[in-house]
Amino acid sequence: MIFRALLVLLSSSFFAGCASTTLAPETSSGIQQGKVATAAYTVDKTIHYEEMVYKVLYNETRTQKAVFEDFWDIDKAHTDLLTLALNNLDLDASPSSAALSEETQAQLEKNIKLSLETAREGEPEPFKLENTARSNLVDAGYDYLVLLQTSNIMVKTTSMIDSATIWLPSSLIVLDLEENRQAYNEAFIIQSLASYEESVRELEDNNLAIIREATQKQLAEGLEKRMADILAIETTR
Repeated sequence: MIFRALLVLLSSSFFAGCASTTLAPETSSGIQQGKVATAAYTVDKTIHYEEMVYKVLYNETRTQKAVFEDFWDIDKAHTDLLTLALNNLDLDASPSSAALSEETQAQLEKNIKLSLETAREGEPEPFKLENTARSNLVDAGYDYLVLLQTSNIMVKTTSMIDSATIWLPSSLIVLDLEENRQAYNEAFIIQSLASYEESVRELEDNNLAIIREATQKQLAEGLEKRMADILAIETTR
């Protein structure tokens, strides 16, 4: 119980303590008056497990990996939550997929993946769209793209407790489509706790029901708490 309480405290503090910059006033004004495309993309549709096993004289880290692409359309689920959060701020937001062909949407996803891979290599550059996706969005009347980019799902636990920390390494990006200019790019932490009985792999039961519920709830709460501040939008909610 002590370890679980400590994990809860650390998780809550970490999420609440992730301060971020906000949009410049002119960009905030533009995004409130313009039309916004939304997209969420998880590059690696896998769950990476990391368990710390306490031994008498040392600790051992055990890792496992599971693919979930066939069980959960995480990109649509997260795009829907992102769109809803922006709509709740009275923004004119809709998924980018509504304006892009399947081929161009696939190109957008390739663009996002390449951006993340470049950042992993230690040479991060401002995010830019390739010309077809950007011009198609602009032709459809969109002024900005708000993108939630996630690398994968991480699950961390220890041998002394029966709960795990689930987190998605993510970043939130705002792109000015007219100028093809990155207006915002900051880490956006999605982190929650989940319990299991005997094995951490129980979190995959029933088509990832526990992982899906935990991450969806945490993402929705995080967007509700932070999006207005990130976009520099005054709200009475």
